[in-house]
Amino acid sequence: MRIIDTSKPLPADTLGQLAFYSGMDNLVLPEIHSGIMSVMTPAKLETYASEMELQAALLEMSLNGIFVDQLKRDELIRQHEEELLRVQTYLHKLCVAIGYYSYYLNLASWRYAEATGLDAATLPRSWSDWLALPIATRRQYKALDPTATAAYHKALKAFGPPYTPGDKTSGAFNGNSNKQKLALFYDFFGDPSNSYADPDFPPPWSKTRGITEIRTRDSKGEWTPSTDRESLEKIQQRDHDFDTRDAACLALPFISCCLDIADYAKSLGFLRCRLERGYFKSSFGAVTETGRLASKENAQGFGSNGQNVSPRLRVILCAEPGLKLGALDYEQIESRNVAAICYRLFGATNYLNATECGDLHSLAASLVWPELGWPLEFTLDHLKKYGPFPKDIVRAARKLCDTDDFYRGKTRRYVSKTLGHGTSYGGRPETMSKMSHIELALVEHYQEVFFENFPELREWHRWVVEQVQTKGEITTMLGRTRRFFGRPNDDATIREAIAFEPQSIAADYTNRALLALLKKVMYENLPIKLRLQKHDELVFTFQEADEDQVIKQVVETMEQHLTITSPTGVERDWYVPAEAMSGWNLGFFDKKNPMDNPDGLRGWPCARTRQGNPTNFLKMRL
Repeated sequence: MRIIDTSKPLPADTLGQLAFYSGMDNLVLPEIHSGIMSVMTPAKLETYASEMELQAALLEMSLNGIFVDQLKRDELIRQHEEELLRVQTYLHKLCVAIGYYSYYLNLASWRYAEATGLDAATLPRSWSDWLALPIATRRQYKALDPTATAAYHKALKAFGPPYTPGDKTSGAFNGNSNKQKLALFYDFFGDPSNSYADPDFPPPWSKTRGITEIRTRDSKGEWTPSTDRESLEKIQQRDHDFDTRDAACLALPFISCCLDIADYAKSLGFLRCRLERGYFKSSFGAVTETGRLASKENAQGFGSNGQNVSPRLRVILCAEPGLKLGALDYEQIESRNVAAICYRLFGATNYLNATECGDLHSLAASLVWPELGWPLEFTLDHLKKYGPFPKDIVRAARKLCDTDDFYRGKTRRYVSKTLGHGTSYGGRPETMSKMSHIELALVEHYQEVFFENFPELREWHRWVVEQVQTKGEITTMLGRTRRFFGRPNDDATIREAIAFEPQSIAADYTNRALLALLKKVMYENLPIKLRLQKHDELVFTFQEADEDQVIKQVVETMEQHLTITSPTGVERDWYVPAEAMSGWNLGFFDKKNPMDNPDGLRGWPCARTRQGNPTNFLKMRL
């Protein structure tokens, strides 16, 4: 073997030079490793080691995948395509009615006539009209101004008939095109001063107040106009009070259509993803700053993101014949995490007791609306004295606040859950009101009562601000540390820091359970196959005959008991309960409409038999 001495001159031959450079590259790695290790704390090393160990479980899920019922998949694709076309057609009709096409076509004709000296009234008004012109005439027009002719060609194709909604090659408005949405919302509807629209071809509502641009940073770090979901929702939520003098009010139906089109397109992207021999497979990894997993299509191009599948689409993911699906979801994990954090920091027990009472959201509703006929024992004082409520008390309280139509079709429990989550994470009343579409007075009243009964939450928010502004980082109770690089006085940085620890604990708690289950599969012969991890939910399959034995073991493994200690040294056992469900597909069983999805997930234990097998299973085997 040739030995190269780096203290001597560079080798003269090509192979020696390549070997020299390769060796020097290898020497860089120990330097980088030593530099990283010099700033690593024991807690950070433990986090790194646990993430490396987790790769085995992620690879296991990636290789296993989950079976797909292709008949249901094809049916959903057809339904989504029909619904998408319906919305695209409606959006096209809106554009016709409001003069969108004629405005830009007139503008293009006027500019082309001005550049070439031609009469705008005699110019073709569609691409087919242009092609109908004699070739000599077309060449003559092009010779007058090639650049202006090319621009006019684009305008004819983009705004001229024929219009075929859903066909990207036609002139119909494409609600998924960022370029067309920018033109519609920030040009056609005008800016607040309406100085941007051409004065010779004003829209029919040129006297309205235009839409203020929503700007976001692009990939180059520059602030540019945006029409993504968040930006369009901000335009929706502005206080235009349905005043028709505001263009934002007139743009509402267009925004709704564009958002629906984006949703349908995203769903179709999932439904149309490539399957590997009938299985949906994701590549798991790229752990985020909180420790949450991310998923995408695998290295072979199969599958897609398997963690944000809407309830309507989950039904296509199913178990093979003879197998059954188990899905375990942690109950109110982030609320319980917040409570554990407050106990460790301040020794506060009010919120901790509330999260363990049996139904936090109904209890919070009883505090906000005490005039209802709540069970006498359903109080914080009774909870503090006697512990969690009996199940019959919890059921009675939940029935009271989860069955009435309280606010715009929402029950009191739903409102309590929505506002409680936002309040815990430091949400401001004005922002929460806009995001939840709940009137401001109700949000303010809810927060006043919530903080009065759980003052440790405000204390925790102040502690987070102090940590960000003095240390710039937060370490969770499970040992994960994150540094915050945003401005410490910025509200966005503070909100991000408040959400970090509860979400990080949820991710690490779930990942630890996933790894523990894999070890039981490998070393204790637990008869399951890991299929998916959906943030705080784990999905696996098992033989139907093993259901009771398997799910009991999985529940025990997932409910990891930890000891949390208050500042005064008082220890308390803490864990997050896992709610078990089983079925033959990942859709949910509806008690009110049992025949809609009889094989869907239902609370365990529940004796059922499978109503139908995946139609493509036999074909795949053959």
